[in-house]
Amino acid sequence: MSFRLLFWGYCLGAFVTLGFAACRSTTRATAPRDYAEFSQYLAKAINERDADFFNRHFDFDALLHEITDHVIVPPDYKEGFIAGMKQQLNVGQQIVGSLGADGAYHFLRLKPNAEQATALFRQTTSDGINYHEIKLGMRGDSCYIKDFYIYRGGLDFSATLKRIYFASLSGVDNDSVSFANTSPFDRAFIENLTRIDEIAELTQNNQYDKALAIADALPDILRSDKMIFVMRTNIAYHVGKDAFETTLADFRDHYPSDAVVEFIALDLSFESKDPDLILQRIDELDAKLGGDPYLDIIRASVYETQDNYDAAEKLYRKAMAAEPDNEELPFRLCLFLIKQKRYEETTALFADIYKRWNYNPALFLVPAENQEFWESEAYQNWEKQHPWEEE
Repeated sequence: MSFRLLFWGYCLGAFVTLGFAACRSTTRATAPRDYAEFSQYLAKAINERDADFFNRHFDFDALLHEITDHVIVPPDYKEGFIAGMKQQLNVGQQIVGSLGADGAYHFLRLKPNAEQATALFRQTTSDGINYHEIKLGMRGDSCYIKDFYIYRGGLDFSATLKRIYFASLSGVDNDSVSFANTSPFDRAFIENLTRIDEIAELTQNNQYDKALAIADALPDILRSDKMIFVMRTNIAYHVGKDAFETTLADFRDHYPSDAVVEFIALDLSFESKDPDLILQRIDELDAKLGGDPYLDIIRASVYETQDNYDAAEKLYRKAMAAEPDNEELPFRLCLFLIKQKRYEETTALFADIYKRWNYNPALFLVPAENQEFWESEAYQNWEKQHPWEEE
């Protein structure tokens, strides 16, 4: 396989997994008739590890035809590509699988003033935080998923799939392929595939200066593309502070309302280990998202590194008050209290968690990291009332 297809296959891997996994839906079969209600059901299904709900309401067939209809190719090639994608790609399963064993999916809101209905979701896993925007449509009186956009990657699923399709056409007889019906951007992308390949290969080999020079020399129509901006921003970070700040400012100018710019800036800021910069980036992302209580958890963790425990605790409790039904948040406060050796308060919070959600939070603590807590009188009393074998 060519480097080109390997690279675009890797990009697609940010969204989907090859192969299907058996999954029986536990969510109701009929889609709710309201976008907000539908989004709540979608979050519920994903949290229940039910990939079928997403797949049943995702119009993958229409999206594939929209991608392939703009290029004139031999009919058997187009039909083969569509059939192959439908057979191999399980989009819902990848989103479910990306949660891991303990991740959570939370519907934040419908985006206001969007050109079309778009639901914003937060995904939290052991690897960190991510956001998904899911574009919705209405067919008759039922909601369906038209497309989706994952912040970690910075590209719509449809755009990623389209670029894989274009890259795959490099192996087809040129006389049988025509891009006459494609957009000016798509034609520029196709004409510069070799240069984009080179950027990706140089980046893989840590040759960031050369990669950025080629990326910055791409035609304007490509340089302003969101995927190229994501690529340029990540490369510029490794080139140096000046290059990064210049590229980031350019990204913001071109996409002033897109929170993915601030998401990438925050993600990269963690490598700096500069608490003031991280807090600044959190504030910028929070503002662009329109608010997310979970970001107070990240702020709290930053204050913990500065031994500012009063500020950290206030933020943990503020997040809990903002999302009282989020069972992860009191557990995060438990971890904080254990670190402070406040064991009586910890087991009091255990009791509230157990009463509300019927699980023993002690089962999710890492034994090697909590030995003193296990041996404390407060925990011993708790364990007598909630023995492990009953869970």
